[in-house]
Amino acid sequence: MGSVRVWGLAMTATRARILRGLSVPGAGGLATELVMRARHRHLIEAMQHPPVDAGAAAPIPPPVPEGSSDPLALDQRDFVRQVVQILETHRVAGDFDRLAIFAPPAILAQLRAEMPSRLAKVIAAERSGCAIHLSETELQDVLRAELATLKA
Repeated sequence: MGSVRVWGLAMTATRARILRGLSVPGAGGLATELVMRARHRHLIEAMQHPPVDAGAAAPIPPPVPEGSSDPLALDQRDFVRQVVQILETHRVAGDFDRLAIFAPPAILAQLRAEMPSRLAKVIAAERSGCAIHLSETELQDVLRAELATLKA
């Protein structure tokens, strides 16, 4: 039986950092890191849409898809879906066995809502908080420490 391959995710509404290779403590170098940023497509569209009535005091917002009127919420939902899709693709490919997640409570809730059950089953640690600002070394240490407390 081989060693367990662990990945870590630190995420906010606009950034995600995925650390690959956390299961090799003491290995030379850092875990490989993938950084993602939200594109804000809905917000940009809302800001660029010209007003329909030139005499209106305020611009008239564009029609918003899927019954939501908040372009930030739509962008956040799309970003969470993108991150979940990448994680699920790598899980199916067998790239990791366990996943540790650090994210604010609202993002954790969205991640859980969007995750397929098989991806949710590999979560080894889930903590509310923001670790996105940490350096790569600090983030790796925090995620490994969290995983170590689960083994103890």
